[in-house]
Amino acid sequence: MTTTLDLQVEDNADDDDVIRETEAWNNTDGGLGFGNPGGGGIGKRGIGLRFLGVDIPSGATIIAAYLTLSPNGSYATDTVNATIACENGSNPGQIGSYADHIGRARTSDVAWNGIAHWDNDVDVQSPSIVAAVQQVVDDNGGTGNAMIVFVEDRINASDLGTVRGATGHNLTPSEATKIHIEYDESSPAGGVSMSAKALQAGIV
Repeated sequence: MTTTLDLQVEDNADDDDVIRETEAWNNTDGGLGFGNPGGGGIGKRGIGLRFLGVDIPSGATIIAAYLTLSPNGSYATDTVNATIACENGSNPGQIGSYADHIGRARTSDVAWNGIAHWDNDVDVQSPSIVAAVQQVVDDNGGTGNAMIVFVEDRINASDLGTVRGATGHNLTPSEATKIHIEYDESSPAGGVSMSAKALQAGIV
C-alpha cells in the first residue's frame, strides 16, 4: 500500500536560519537563506525546516521525497552549492538556538549543486531526498510525528556572494516550504500487510 504525504511548515518556530561564520541564528525572519552571502565574513548559511504529521512507520520503503520552496525574491548569482539532510532522530522538537541547530544529528547528505537562478514566487523543487528520509526510517524505527530537513552550505562550497532565499512561515504562511513523500509499508515478519488486514476486515 502506497501512502502519500504533502506537508508544509506550519509554525513560525518550525523554520530557522543560521550563519555559521558568525554563529547567528533566528527563527523570526521571513526570509530563509542558504549559500555563501559574503560581506563581513558572513558565510556558511543554511536553514532548518520542521514538518508535522509525518508518522512513517518502521519498515516502510520510501519511493519519493522532495522539498518545494517558494523564493522570497529573484536570485541570479552563480554558483550556489548546498546539501540536504534530515535530522537523524524520531519526532524531533523545534530548534531553539544556534547551538541546537548545528548540534542536531544528521543523515548522510544529498548534494544540491549548481542551483539554477530563482525567480520571485516561482516554486523550486529540490533533488530527491529519498535516501535521507529512508535513513531516518531505518535508523529510528520510523519517523515519529515530526521530521526536520536541513538545506545548508556548511563549508562555503558556493561562490562568494551567492545565496538562495526561500519564504519563511513568518513572512507568508501559505508559501512556507513543503515536503512531498511517498512510501510503501512492508509486511511484518511472518505477518500480514496492513492492506491485507484491511481486505480481511472488509473495510476496503
